[in-house]
Formats: sequence, C-alpha cells, structure tokens
Amino acid sequence: ENNCIMGLFGSKQQPKDPEIENPWREVDWSNREQILQNLKQIRTSPGVDTLRILVVEPICAGKSSFITSVNTALQGRNTSLDHSLTDSIVSPKYAVYTVKDTEGSLFPFVFGDTMGVGDGESGACPEDIINILKGHVPEGYIFNPSMELTADSSDFNKNPALNDKIHCLVFVIPSNNIYIMRGITATLKPVLQSTCDLGIAQVIIMSKVDKACPLVCEDLKMIYRSQKIEDR
Repeated sequence: ENNCIMGLFGSKQQPKDPEIENPWREVDWSNREQILQNLKQIRTSPGVDTLRILVVEPICAGKSSFITSVNTALQGRNTSLDHSLTDSIVSPKYAVYTVKDTEGSLFPFVFGDTMGVGDGESGACPEDIINILKGHVPEGYIFNPSMELTADSSDFNKNPALNDKIHCLVFVIPSNNIYIMRGITATLKPVLQSTCDLGIAQVIIMSKVDKACPLVCEDLKMIYRSQKIEDR
C-alpha cells in the first residue's frame, strides 16, 4: 500500500479553510528521535550496501525541495542541493545524494534525483527512468529528452549489481496542481508498470500543501485536519 507523505514549502497566505474535527490520519508529532533512531538501524540485505530511493516528479513539482527538506531534517541544519537553489533550474544529470545525521555519519540510504518527467516532448524519457530502476544508468549521466539511453551506449551499465538497482520509487505530486497528472499519465504508465513488475516499493509524496490549503500554510500540524488535502 502506498504511503502519502506531505511536505511544506513557503507561499502567500490565503483565506482559511474549515478545520475537520477528527483528523483523518493520526500522527504522533513528538517521536522524532525514535524515527531517527529507527532510520539509523536499518539493515540491508546481502549484496546491498545502501538502499537506493529514486525520486521522480512532473517537471517542477518540488522533488529537489523534498530531498533538501529530508536532508535538512535529518542533519538538523539548513542544507541545499547544488541545482535546486532556484526553481528555474532543471538538472540534466542523474545525481545521487547521501544523507548524514547530526554527527556526520551516513544513513543507510541515498536519494536518486532525475530530470522531471514531461508530456513526452520535454523532461526525462520514461525509458531512461526504467533503466535507472534496473541499474543501467550511472551517476552523472546527462539526460537527453529526445533520445533515451540505449544498450549500445558507453554509459549503459550492462551488468548492474543489486546495489546499483533502485529499491524504492518515490513520486512527488504538487497538491496545488494535482490535475497536472492528467497530461503525463501516458508518459508515466510504462514507468509505473515496470516498477510493479520489478517488485519495487512505491511511495507518493504530496508537495506544496501550503499552496493547496491556507489552514496548512498557517500550521503544518493541521495537515490531517484539512478537508482540501484529504480530498486530494
């Protein structure tokens, strides 16, 4: 079953939204230290040094901001990705980011960051995303929206190890523009089908929740009392 994790990013304040009396999901906001401890104690399977989490999005949905937010929360200080300093920049490379704790030790997982997925004429090719899932695409590979990576390319990893493959696919969807998915459903269909065929875990991240609901903009802890967010 997919999990929905929702992030908060700044935007202009809007009129308030009615509050739901009973939250539609119960969350303990006081167990941060226990969560951090659980993450540090993750044990991988033989042949896997680190869990690889691939983060995919429609173009400019907030993918890099999500990775930065996770990194900031786990390190306990403000962090940034080199190519996410401004929303106008779209990285053409496949980048992999490690995550450290407050003491500088690495967590046993990394985030893979790609170009956003477009409508078939822009963004990363779905075939490239599928090849990342299978471990064929090396870190630093430069995407070409008009031409996918092929098996005869010098960049193609023909014999990926288990450690090269993706173990979890995270899809970021902007809550303030949820209908953007209608335009790229056909593009994403082969990616999602391959994810299922390969038995890769899937997670949905709803980003920009403050732009979708003024109640949440004022207080993130109201996210599970927001009718607008639940409806999405």
